[in-house]
Amino acid sequence: MKRDRNLSGVLATLSYRAAVAGLVPLASLFLRAPAVRKAHRGRLAAPARLREWAATHRDPARPLVWFHAASVGEGLQARAVLTELRRIRPDFQAVFTHFSASADRLESSMPADFSGYLPYDRQGDVIESLEALRPALLVFAKLDVWPELATQASLRGCRVALIAG
Repeated sequence: MKRDRNLSGVLATLSYRAAVAGLVPLASLFLRAPAVRKAHRGRLAAPARLREWAATHRDPARPLVWFHAASVGEGLQARAVLTELRRIRPDFQAVFTHFSASADRLESSMPADFSGYLPYDRQGDVIESLEALRPALLVFAKLDVWPELATQASLRGCRVALIAG
């Protein structure tokens, strides 16, 4: 019975990875709304932007907390928690990512060292981003939890949390 559960978990993971890897390159063919196209381009560019920020601004002597929110509402909840965390522990660095273009306007008001789009949940993009940032804590706001990101973060010893869920 346990072997069947393990096999189905492996098959589910492989199926998810294949679907994401196969569908992301095709997405631009189907996205029509300008805001959705903008977010798609932002997510494609996100691993390079995170890597660039980390190479120039990441202080490995300080812990990093990565907050992620889907859009504006979740971003406001994340901002409240991040603001309080900064008050209690001002010594850490913070990254804020979002999925939707609607959260673009939050970027400048986030008490984060970097704000931008979340990379797509493709294994390579996720690993590249995590290796660059090396977060101590990954915080998902509400329900926008990405399986590859959460799994890869946990495998690297990063704590994973959910707020306002």
